Amino acid sequence: RMKPDRTLAAGSTRWVLANPDSSYIAYTEAYGKPVGVKDLKPGNFDLLWLDTVDGKSAWQRGVKAAAVGGMFEKPAGYGAEVAVYIKRQ
Repeated sequence: RMKPDRTLAAGSTRWVLANPDSSYIAYTEAYGKPVGVKDLKPGNFDLLWLDTVDGKSAWQRGVKAAAVGGMFEKPAGYGAEVAVYIKRQ
């Protein structure tokens, strides 16, 4: 149900797949600052991070985005090429 929408990319994000107000996948090959999704409404989210080079993944549950266009920091030890699945709780 997700559709590509590069206009939603914020921060380091380069590409976004979106099912608006429900879930997103944000990807960057050059993380330099937090990844984000424009127009993401405030709320609580579950995040599944993927280091696309070495394949490690980690959940972060109940992450609060207080402002529109939520920005998220990658987990420590992850490389510059990452993707995050963002699911509204």
